[in-house]
Amino acid sequence: MTEPAPPSVALLEACGRGGLAHFTYALATALAGAGARVSVLTATPYELEAHPRSFELVRVFDRWRTNPVALWRALRRVAPDVVHLHGAAHPELYVPLVLVLRLAGIPTVYSAHDLEPRQWRWFPAWVLRLLFRLPDRLVAHSRSVAERLTRVYGVAPERVHVVPHGSYAFLAQRRPDAADDASPVTPADQLGPTALFFGFILPQKGLDDLIAAFRTVVDAIPQARLVIAGEASGGFEPYRRQIRELDLEDSVECRVGYVPVDAMADCFAACRIVVLPYRSSSQSGVLPAAFGAGRAVVVTDCPGLTEFVRPDRTGLVVPVGDRRALAGAITRLLGDPATCRRMGDEARRWSERELGWSDVAAAMRRVYRSVAPEARPMQGELWKPKSG
Repeated sequence: MTEPAPPSVALLEACGRGGLAHFTYALATALAGAGARVSVLTATPYELEAHPRSFELVRVFDRWRTNPVALWRALRRVAPDVVHLHGAAHPELYVPLVLVLRLAGIPTVYSAHDLEPRQWRWFPAWVLRLLFRLPDRLVAHSRSVAERLTRVYGVAPERVHVVPHGSYAFLAQRRPDAADDASPVTPADQLGPTALFFGFILPQKGLDDLIAAFRTVVDAIPQARLVIAGEASGGFEPYRRQIRELDLEDSVECRVGYVPVDAMADCFAACRIVVLPYRSSSQSGVLPAAFGAGRAVVVTDCPGLTEFVRPDRTGLVVPVGDRRALAGAITRLLGDPATCRRMGDEARRWSERELGWSDVAAAMRRVYRSVAPEARPMQGELWKPKSG
């Protein structure tokens, strides 16, 4: 029996940079590679503008000045079978858009990348509940997120699909001087005892726990270094003050500010391990990036992280908020480069096997077909341009 053609899909992400842009780029590439017609509706500027692509790019979001009419016209022009929304940077657009699409009978899918997005602190809780309840299907990157969607937000279990986050090897291994994206990174045992904290800095990421723990690490391994790379919500000064008070200024390098996609590889290539000391987490794109770069990790026992870390095989797991245990795990790995390489190599292999984008795209196609069984151009009145 011939497999039906993949439904055409419009992927919406309003940021144009960062994890959501990286995710939709990789997903769109994989879907297009499987024969689907894919459009990515994104922001201006678009961070991956110069990267090769096999999908249509539509720049329609513009931070706080996005024109809803322009967004609607863009959707009418690409006329997808399914609209797949990512992130919650624009709740004031996403909720009414999903409502209108639902009323018009156009299938919608929403990926719950973060159950508590920072953009929503200005909006009442019922708005977020609407965004979770209105789409035809929700996608979660972990079982713990799927369980919370049903238990906390009342989403029917049959509407939630678990699709793991794809590998970010194509980002973590990119090199400015490489001939291709698969250029290998330096093995961990050939590097100094450097740990990396990467990504957007929020209180729930536990960076203050990591800085406090690193004082103990440096006492045990004087040459140990910590690199902090990323933007900070609310400013970075409290962390600088903590670093000064703990006399860690010579041991901690602060690269404060957004890390462009083509600079990510240098961050991961220069570290022996990656640390995620989170206090809470739905999931993290940093984890597949670390695995894709062949780096062992130290993570806290947040369900969104531990589902993907094999203790003592791809990394170490410590209790949330336990600074002593965190220091011990970091010290153990930084002091044992051979184990770092073994864990990192296994992490890369596991990532390639379990988080391949072709498998992610196949799982997403099954989600799309559950709401749009037949690939067809939308012929309803909604997508038809008005005559005259």
